[in-house]
Amino acid sequence: MHPQRLRRPAIARHGGSAPRRVTGTIHPAKSATAEMFVVAKSATDPRWLFRGSLLRPAAPSIAKMSAADAAEIEQLLNQADKVGAKVRQSFLDAVNRIGDQVDIEQLKSLLQQGRVDQALQLVNNHLSAAGFQPVANTITHGAIQAARAAETALATANVTFGAMNPHTVDFLRTYEMGLVRSLSADARASVATAVRAGVSAGRNPLDVARDVRQFIGLTDKQTQAVLNYRNALQNGSRDALQRALRDRRFDASVARAIENGAAMTPEKVDRLVSRYTDRYLRYRSETIARTESIRAVNSGNNLLWRQAVASGRFDADQVTKTWATVGDNKVRHAHVELDGKTVKLNENFQYSAGPIAYPGDPNASASNTVNCRCTVIYRFKLRRPT
Repeated sequence: MHPQRLRRPAIARHGGSAPRRVTGTIHPAKSATAEMFVVAKSATDPRWLFRGSLLRPAAPSIAKMSAADAAEIEQLLNQADKVGAKVRQSFLDAVNRIGDQVDIEQLKSLLQQGRVDQALQLVNNHLSAAGFQPVANTITHGAIQAARAAETALATANVTFGAMNPHTVDFLRTYEMGLVRSLSADARASVATAVRAGVSAGRNPLDVARDVRQFIGLTDKQTQAVLNYRNALQNGSRDALQRALRDRRFDASVARAIENGAAMTPEKVDRLVSRYTDRYLRYRSETIARTESIRAVNSGNNLLWRQAVASGRFDADQVTKTWATVGDNKVRHAHVELDGKTVKLNENFQYSAGPIAYPGDPNASASNTVNCRCTVIYRFKLRRPT
C-alpha cells in the first residue's frame, strides 16, 4: 500500500525581544507583526524565516490512506512533537548551565595575560564535566517511550519492549556517546573561533569573556556568521540589513547610520549582536529538537521490531517498513524519492543519496537527516500454513 502523505506544520515559534538567558519560550516582538522562525533544512541555514501569524496545519489529506495508517503516522508525529519540546528545552538548559559554570573573572584574567589556549581549556573543562549528556538522556528516553507506545501494534503477538535488551542498550549508548561528542566538538570550535576573533580584534578581555556564554550553543559556522554581522555593523555595511535572524525593529536606525556614514556606538553594536546571537541559538535548538526527536521516535520503533524478531515472534522477512513523508514543499528531493517505498526490516532504503535504514538513521549522513520529518510504517505478514 502506498501511504498518502500526511501534512504537518513546521516547528515554529514567535520571535522578538530576547532575554540574555535563553529559554524555550521566545517572547513576541512588540510590533504589529511578530516575526516567526521556521526551521530550515540545514542546521546552518536560517532562510526559512517569514513574517506573519503562526502557521496553521493544512487539513490532512488521507483519502488514499487507511485509517489505521493515518492514525499511526499521526501518533508518531505527535510523539515527535512531545519529544522535540523536551529536547529543545534540555539543550537550552545545558547551554545555560555550562555558561553559568564558566568563571568569567578567571577567563578575563587569562585573556589579559595573553594565555588564550589556557582560557579555551578552562571552557573546555566545563564542557567535559557538565556537558550535553542530559540532552542525550532526554532523547534516548524519548526513544524508549516511543517504542513502548508502539507496542500496541504488536499486541496480538504478545511482544513488549525491553529497555535493558543488550542490543538496545548498546545502540542507545553508542548513540548518546556520538551525540555528546558532536555537540561538545561544536561548542569547542565555536568558542575558540569567538575568543580568537575577539582577541585579534583587540576587544576588551572582559567583553570577550562574557560573550563566551553566548557561543557555547552554536556551531563554528554559525559563530562566524555572528562575527561577520558584528563586522558589518561596525563597518557600516548594508550586509547588516540582509541577515535573516537580525532584529528588524532596529532596521531604521541601522539604515540611517549607514546612509549618514555614522558609526554606531559599541553599546548598540553589542546589543544588536547579542539579539542576533540569541536568535541563532534558538534557531539551532529548534534544528536539534526536530532532528533528534524524529530520530528518537523512528529509532525506538525500529528497536521494538528488531526485538520482536530476535524473540522469535517473527522472521525478519515477515516484517516490512514503508517510508512516509509529510508531503509539503520542504521535503528533501531525495526523500520524495522514497515516499511510499517498502523494504524488509533488515534492508536499507536505497536512493540517490545513499542507503538509509529509516528516517533519522544515525548511520546516515547529516545532510539526509537534519530536520527530517519523515516516518516509517511497520507491518508484518503471517505465514500461510503449509
